[in-house]
Amino acid sequence: MRSTGIGLLIVCGLAVTRLGAAPAAAQCPVTGGPPIPEVQLAAKVTIQPVTGGFGNGDDRFKVLKGLFTTTGGFNPMTTDGLAVTLYRNTTANQMVSIALPPITNWSSSGPGRYKYNDPTSALGIRRVIVRELSPNLFLLVRILGRNTSLLNAPLSPGDQMEVQIEVDHGGFGDCFDQTLMTCTGTTNQQCH
Repeated sequence: MRSTGIGLLIVCGLAVTRLGAAPAAAQCPVTGGPPIPEVQLAAKVTIQPVTGGFGNGDDRFKVLKGLFTTTGGFNPMTTDGLAVTLYRNTTANQMVSIALPPITNWSSSGPGRYKYNDPTSALGIRRVIVRELSPNLFLLVRILGRNTSLLNAPLSPGDQMEVQIEVDHGGFGDCFDQTLMTCTGTTNQQCH
């Protein structure tokens, strides 16, 4: 369904490689513990309400072009799940957290090429595309979130967004964390 009204679109760009230990407060909701200290992400995140503002169950988000290195690989066709969590400013202000289990709705178009597709967006994510570039090095092409409620939104000028991507190997795994720089603007906001 397409909205005929004008919605708020917020765009945040990930452009910084963060090295060093993550803050103690940035615990990963699915795999537990702090994020992996060496994160290499270069991505863009957008959030958008469809009708009536944020939190109505029809919000959308996108995470684009994330690069991550796992300690145990990633194969959602067998045992590995994938999770995404977005926060406003700090991990105390969670916007959305969605964990996708392995196997269900996942397909592979060849070695190291994985696609999650759920036209109903039952868990809040419609599509995910991940490609293995080399052993344990993966490109997160996109995550498209649909029909979800984004809490603690919209972002205000001066806010930051924290993004966590987790690879779940059955209760343990890898967690990647990136804080987006300050968001500015009014209707359309960009983080850089």
